[in-house]
Amino acid sequence: MKQAAGVVLIDNGMILLRKPTGGFGGYLWTFSKGRPDEGETLQQAAERETLEETGYECTVGAKIGDFPGTTTVTTFFLATAGSKVAEPHYETEAIQWFDPAEARKAIMTTPDPTGRARDLDVLSAALEAAGLEEKDLEWE
Repeated sequence: MKQAAGVVLIDNGMILLRKPTGGFGGYLWTFSKGRPDEGETLQQAAERETLEETGYECTVGAKIGDFPGTTTVTTFFLATAGSKVAEPHYETEAIQWFDPAEARKAIMTTPDPTGRARDLDVLSAALEAAGLEEKDLEWE
């Protein structure tokens, strides 16, 4: 599988998700992610993809882990949101900040079972890495 890089932006306990245009890849709501350009590190690719797909600058922090999807293995990082400097490009239909329980519900709407399971795992790992106890959150 090819390598990709992604970001989980958490700001004041809120998580940024993006809605891919036309449900691309079988996702309804997901994290920003993509393959590195030639010569890019995974961190640089994660920051670039976040800017392109959400319009937010970000600073990549701790690595969350490597998560296999349908076509790539994506290394996800926690990131701190910077300024929103642009509108997302054509690959993104919408962006929205969610609290953790709402983010989980939004991810659950993804029809592709592999992508949905991966993103739920990423969300759990990100909350743990950010010091938010998943057991303290009320999942419905």
